[in-house]
Amino acid sequence: MKVILRNPRREIEIQGPMVADSLLRRLEINPETVLIICNGTLVPRDTRFSDDDEIELRPVISGGAA
Repeated sequence: MKVILRNPRREIEIQGPMVADSLLRRLEINPETVLIICNGTLVPRDTRFSDDDEIELRPVISGGAA
């Protein structure tokens, strides 16, 4: 599967199938810090990915008015 990471932007290939939670552990990414997008759709951490999926991990950004 193709995994697209942000900040800095890079792409890596990882052998599937794999559950999203396992992917985050393998990449040493805290699940609370990213949104998981599979083939253009936001998905939960229990989603199972296959070899032909494109996964994007976008950082969670929060903010607001003071």
